[in-house]
Amino acid sequence: MLIEDRDKAMRLARAIFADLTLYNRDKIAAARDPRVDLAKEIGEGRELFRTRVAPTCHEVFEEELQRWSPSAQPSTPKTSFEQDRARVVEALGGDPNPRSGRAMVLGVVFLIVAGILAAFFYRHEQRERAEHETHDKHEGARH
Repeated sequence: MLIEDRDKAMRLARAIFADLTLYNRDKIAAARDPRVDLAKEIGEGRELFRTRVAPTCHEVFEEELQRWSPSAQPSTPKTSFEQDRARVVEALGGDPNPRSGRAMVLGVVFLIVAGILAAFFYRHEQRERAEHETHDKHEGARH
């Protein structure tokens, strides 16, 4: 199923350019004209984009190419790999949350069990202290 929504197409194009910037920092830093020096990588990104997006939205890639300026990018990208991955997955119609489904349920169960155990041990410790204090009071009263 091809992406027909212009906003989703734009997100995919931006994710492709973020990926291109992330993995080609050295080339970009040394490039005189990044659009020329990275023509192969841009072409690969364009082909990927066209396999995922309906022809009516193909111009979105070219528009984003005009906005993309790797020479203006900071040496450290603003987003992490995981954020970029999530954008691509979301643009392709998937769930951008890598901890969805079963992993999320297991995480919640773990947190609940950990909370119950922490409450149990806290109460157990309070009871022992109270018993020791009561025992110490009775021992002090006998002597």
